[in-house]
Amino acid sequence: MTINIDIETEINSLIDRLIDTKKEVIAVIERLSSPLQYDVLHLHYIQFITLQEIADKYGMSYDWAKQAHKRALKNVQRIRESKE
Repeated sequence: MTINIDIETEINSLIDRLIDTKKEVIAVIERLSSPLQYDVLHLHYIQFITLQEIADKYGMSYDWAKQAHKRALKNVQRIRESKE
């Protein structure tokens, strides 16, 4: 019985950390000035949509989605660096 309680406590702790991390990610990507970059990162990291699906949504190629994703991540890095 104690093992189950320990596992449940650990699972709850991990869920709490996941929720906190998700909130942090959302807070950072909301600071992006480009709506497209926001959308790409939100779809990919919050809604777990693949880059191919994002490309399809925009009627673009997979390479386009990869480049949009890469540019968005560079801007996120700049935001995080300016925060430090």
